[in-house]
Amino acid sequence: KFRFKAATLSEFIEQYIKGVEHTMRKLVSLLDDGNNPAGCSFNFYYYHLLMQVRLYYPNVEKKIAGMFQQEYEFWREAIQLAQDNGEIRGNLDLEDTAMMFRQVFFGLSFEQSFLRGLDIQRLARELRFVYSLLKA
Repeated sequence: KFRFKAATLSEFIEQYIKGVEHTMRKLVSLLDDGNNPAGCSFNFYYYHLLMQVRLYYPNVEKKIAGMFQQEYEFWREAIQLAQDNGEIRGNLDLEDTAMMFRQVFFGLSFEQSFLRGLDIQRLARELRFVYSLLKA
């Protein structure tokens, strides 16, 4: 999701959305063998796999925490740049703002995994809405 450089937070969000969409297409292509007896979304299987990994692989907690931390760091960098260049308000707490963006993705992705899977258009709408609240 993060093989890009963005000049603005708005651009970061758009590239992030494209990265999520690309990741989702890749996930579906890996998991969709035409056999889905439980009828679950592919997002659900991904989260189920992560939970199984967390349960059964020793010391994986540090790796998972590192993966999550890396994503927060990408958001913090993009948000800091946006504050520095006046794109968004400078009085926003960097950690809280990064958390908000990350949790919009994670929460929506997790919730929708129990249904039909992540709706990329909805994710885009929600991230853009949060951004609109922060603009200078």
